[in-house]
Amino acid sequence: MRWDEIYDKSKAIVRQVIGQVLDEESQGNFEGMENIVKHLQDSDYLAGELKKRERYDYQEAFRNLKQGERRRNRLRMLTITSSAACILVAASLLVCQWDKQDKRQARLAENKMMPVRGMKAVLLKASGDELQLDERSLRVEGDNGVVMAVDSSGLQYEIITDLSVRELEYNTLSVPRGGVYQLTLADGTKVWLNSASRLIYPVVFSGNTREVTLVGEAYFDVQRDEMKPFIVKTSLGRVKVLGTRFNVKVYPEEASVITTLVDGSVSFGNEEVMETKLLPGYQLVYGKGDSIVSVRAVNVNNYVGWRDNQLCFHEETLEDIMRVLARWYDVEVIFEDEGLRQIEFSGNLDKYENISKFFKLFELGADVQFVIDNKMIRIRKKK
Repeated sequence: MRWDEIYDKSKAIVRQVIGQVLDEESQGNFEGMENIVKHLQDSDYLAGELKKRERYDYQEAFRNLKQGERRRNRLRMLTITSSAACILVAASLLVCQWDKQDKRQARLAENKMMPVRGMKAVLLKASGDELQLDERSLRVEGDNGVVMAVDSSGLQYEIITDLSVRELEYNTLSVPRGGVYQLTLADGTKVWLNSASRLIYPVVFSGNTREVTLVGEAYFDVQRDEMKPFIVKTSLGRVKVLGTRFNVKVYPEEASVITTLVDGSVSFGNEEVMETKLLPGYQLVYGKGDSIVSVRAVNVNNYVGWRDNQLCFHEETLEDIMRVLARWYDVEVIFEDEGLRQIEFSGNLDKYENISKFFKLFELGADVQFVIDNKMIRIRKKK
């Protein structure tokens, strides 16, 4: 049997094997099949592949064939062995390339959805100038005796000249979807801003209070100063503290303010409700238009874990969970079945983990399917 006949025969067998593994449509889309078949004509290539897989010892086989065998039998055996080798190598290459292609396509789909996440923000100065902030180092000295220092840990204000009278200048720090940022105010208070959040604050505090305005979510570690209480103003009320650690969540689309206290003491109030004090380990929730606030004991780590790159969900609805994920991964979420919004779920997710792993866990425990299409996530019932 001539080598070209061996090739044609092997090609037919390989196509038959492929047909048993892939459906007709997949065969048409499988880019590596023709390359595999072409490799069957290259004896050096086949020998190299077989050596890698330690499937067959050619020298030993040839020595055994030489002993007491006629030339015709030797050639017949070598021909059969070569045909079998062609099929083995082709099948191996097929599985390998098919697996690589499948994984590559999956990674491409996921990477299209995944934005560049991490430390990033936009600083709007009182002068109207804008600065794009990330992990690069920057040091800017202002006219009011304050230095802005930027590095991988965030933005820090340092007072280098003690001026008795300072005019209040307000800066605005905005964090986009898919970002977080850390800020150290001039009084030493540390603020962590979550995705899609904005903080308006004076470059230097003066007067009897230290006031900032928040839209979105932030974690505060307030420098204690009993003479100057720290106040976080929101569209739904204000949180007043002396020195403490707490989290405030007040996104406009959620129409509520949620304050979670880690330690110290805070109070919340507005024109509609009386001022309510909060103790460590408790959470206060106030909805727009409500006449009362609700207070409950919680595991604070579930609500401040985002600062340490953990997204924690405890008996949260799928609608609320996807709202959080949409901000962090900067994606659009579409519910194709409205009834799926109220499914409850508990679980943790590393903010820098592949979101697909989280979805797979969810799919195991509920009648729901997540379809990722570029930067859009469609949620539907399993078929």
